[in-house]
Amino acid sequence: MLPTNIWIAEQKISPKKVLVYALGGGNGHIQRANLIAQQFSDATIMHQKESPFSSSIPVIHPQGKDLVAWSVETLMKSADSHDCVVVDTFPKGVGHEITQEIIQRYESSFLVARYVREEMYHDYKASCSWYTDVWIPYCLEKCEWDNPPNGVYTGVFTRPIEINNDQVSLCVIGNLDLIPKRWFSLFPVHTTFINHRFHTLPNAKRYLCVGAGYNLFWELNSLDLNVAHMPVEKRYDDQFRRTMRFGLMVSTYQDLFDFLKDCS
Repeated sequence: MLPTNIWIAEQKISPKKVLVYALGGGNGHIQRANLIAQQFSDATIMHQKESPFSSSIPVIHPQGKDLVAWSVETLMKSADSHDCVVVDTFPKGVGHEITQEIIQRYESSFLVARYVREEMYHDYKASCSWYTDVWIPYCLEKCEWDNPPNGVYTGVFTRPIEINNDQVSLCVIGNLDLIPKRWFSLFPVHTTFINHRFHTLPNAKRYLCVGAGYNLFWELNSLDLNVAHMPVEKRYDDQFRRTMRFGLMVSTYQDLFDFLKDCS
């Protein structure tokens, strides 16, 4: 996979071996970890489950062990065989198992400071100081933080999505079971539904996404499409805040009616 983030593409490949901590998220975390790992000559990714993607970068997982205990053990042991560590999103780990002592066992350390619900994850900014460098995975003009930690703006870490030649009125992306039944009456005849991992999308007049996770939101935002999101409640990822902040939320029948106006 070629780098899709300009900042990553411009980085000189480090000869160092890196461990990428990607616990706490879904496939988007693994996807982002693969992009980050492109900066290093050798990499290993930690995640809570086996990766569904084919990749030359190994993904290790606890295989039934207690997640927090496995995480601490892996981080401690890997410090002997890896030069540096990248922690994605959670500076103290998803279970608050990461300590400053663990981070300092590595020659260098990097935090991907993605915004999370501050009321659910305390002392986020204080623990940023443990890391050699902090990467803020947004553009300066489109940042989710109000008062971001000190760090380098890298732009978003997302994969490329292509728009094919299939012409449709509406493309609905995500779990259809979460859409209120009444909303379906507003969908135009030429509507396509996608509820699987995709690399291409049809050429649609409108795109309605069920969910507004970091990856899906910023992948589509980078394409300058006519998109709206129906946010889903998550423990750490504030999808409601993200969609409201950028004016892309659909939460009521009237919202959807207005969004689909003249879409046929």
